[in-house]
Amino acid sequence: MDLWNAFNQIGLANWGSGDCCTWYDIVCQSSHVTSISLGDVGISGTLPDSIGNFSMLSTLEFYNIHLSGTLPNSIGGLIHLSSLQLSSNSFTGTLPSSLGSLTGVILFDLDYNQFNGTIPATLGNLKSAGYFNLNNNQLSGTIPDTLGNIPNVDQFDLSSNQLTGTIPSSLGNLKTATFFNLETNQ
Repeated sequence: MDLWNAFNQIGLANWGSGDCCTWYDIVCQSSHVTSISLGDVGISGTLPDSIGNFSMLSTLEFYNIHLSGTLPNSIGGLIHLSSLQLSSNSFTGTLPSSLGSLTGVILFDLDYNQFNGTIPATLGNLKSAGYFNLNNNQLSGTIPDTLGNIPNVDQFDLSSNQLTGTIPSSLGNLKTATFFNLETNQ
């Protein structure tokens, strides 16, 4: 219910009543929520700290639904996550370093938000990521050398931020990237 309370009650007719495993775009296995995937629905709100309580979650996708506020540190406790897609929202604040604990994530997409501050070096721990996307935010500072530790990335995009400094030579390790974009930075 905490997740439901975090969102305005618009557009999700069956959320908030009965077993959450029957709610729109919620998938469960053995009574554990394993997937929450909402996109292009008319709701808004913030991501509650209790999101970290969904210990068996493998998919967390909230895209283009007008979420705002900061990402809670508890998101790093979702160690079974393979897909994190929070694109096209209005998230603000810095990226929590706890995101580096999501070592099994394959899809990491936080583009088109308003994140600011530096990119945590811990994101270099996302060694399973095939899709790494932080474009169109307000991230600043230098690109961490550790991002060159993502060996199987296919798409890597840090474009349209406010990043400065030289491109780390470690990014040359991203040999499997078929799409690599750093344009429109400083």
